[in-house]
Amino acid sequence: MQKIKKHSLLILIGVGILLFLLFQWKKYRIAPVVDFLKTPLEDTAGNKFIPENLPAAKVLVTFFATWCGDCLGELKEIAAAQEAGKLKTRVFAVSDESLEKIKSFAKRKGYDITFLKLQTSFHENSIYSIPVNYVIDKDRSVILSRVGSLNFRDPSVISILSNPE
Repeated sequence: MQKIKKHSLLILIGVGILLFLLFQWKKYRIAPVVDFLKTPLEDTAGNKFIPENLPAAKVLVTFFATWCGDCLGELKEIAAAQEAGKLKTRVFAVSDESLEKIKSFAKRKGYDITFLKLQTSFHENSIYSIPVNYVIDKDRSVILSRVGSLNFRDPSVISILSNPE
């Protein structure tokens, strides 16, 4: 009898650990649902940015931070893909850092990217790991979402981003 209770307890603990790990994986490795069109944003001039006013076209939205090494590497790859003519979509880089920090970063880098300030925190938008990327098509549907940097050497990623529609 004692052996059965001990065995049941071990199974229960194992299931608990498995559920905890699954929760952590989902929290940090699956891109959360973020409605970019309804997310409160402002541009580097401090004006309210209204994504609904964008012309119908495909866009890449990346949530980043100026201190994040993976984010910085990805932004550099985005700029290189733009310069090489491989990227035909408009790019928005969104951070929850201070407007001054975002503005200074954008000016220093000089990338052809629209930098935006998230008016709420990443955590309030269920973003727990960065970079997080979304490709939104002209119909305003998310066609690609990914936690972590996009691989700009992957033909499937380039194929999605090289077609502006």
